[in-house]
Amino acid sequence: MRSDRHLLLALLLALLVNGGLFVLLPQLVQEKPTRPQQLRRQAVALTRLPPPVEPLQAEETPPEAPRPPEVKPLPLPTPLPLPGLVRQPPQPQLQPLQPQLVPALVSLPLPPVALPAVAAPDRPFAESEVDQPPQIRFRPEPGYPWQARRQRIEGQVEVELVVDRDGCVEQARVIAAEPAELFDAAVLAVVRQWRFQPAQLQGQPVASRLRQVVVFRLDEEGGGRGGWR
Repeated sequence: MRSDRHLLLALLLALLVNGGLFVLLPQLVQEKPTRPQQLRRQAVALTRLPPPVEPLQAEETPPEAPRPPEVKPLPLPTPLPLPGLVRQPPQPQLQPLQPQLVPALVSLPLPPVALPAVAAPDRPFAESEVDQPPQIRFRPEPGYPWQARRQRIEGQVEVELVVDRDGCVEQARVIAAEPAELFDAAVLAVVRQWRFQPAQLQGQPVASRLRQVVVFRLDEEGGGRGGWR
C-alpha cells in the first residue's frame, strides 16, 4: 500500500513541475528589444611615409699601383790616407826562441828498430846485388874430350850459371869458348852436377847468377884434365 502511495506522490510532483515549466517557457523565450548602438566617430591622422631610399652601392676603389723598389745609394769609397801623413805604430821586436834540449832525454839510447823482411823477387840476382855470393860445395872436374886429346888441343869455356835457392844449377849456357864448340858439351854436362851454398839477401836464400871459366890443359904424359879458374 505504501508503494502505491509513493508512486502517486511522484506522479503528482512530476505533473506540477511540468505545468510550471509550460507556463514560464513563453516568458523566457520572448526577447527584449535592444537599442541600436550609436557609431562613434574618431579622427585618424594619416602620415605620409617618405619614398624608399635605394641603398648606395659601394664605389670600387682601384688597386694601388706597386711601389717602385727603393734604390739605396752606394756607399762612398773611403779615401785612402796619404803616405806622408800616416804614422805606423812601432812593431815589437821578437827575439828568436832558442830551444833548450833536456840533456837527460838527449842521452837516452834509442832502441834498435827491426826492419821488416823484404820478400825477395823470383828473378835471380847478380853477385853484386846479394849480401853473400853463392859458395861451391861440390864440383866434379869435366872429362877431356877424346877428339881434343888426340889432336893435342887445349882450350877454355866460359859459362853462365843460374843457381836456385836450394843451391842446384837451374840453367847453364856457354858465353864464350876457345876453340868454339869443341869443349861445350863436356862443360855443360858436368856443371849441372855442381852444388852450391845459395846466395843470401837479408838473411834469406835467393836465386843468383854467376859466371865460371872451365880450362882444359894437357899434361906431359899425353893425358889431359879440365879445371877452372
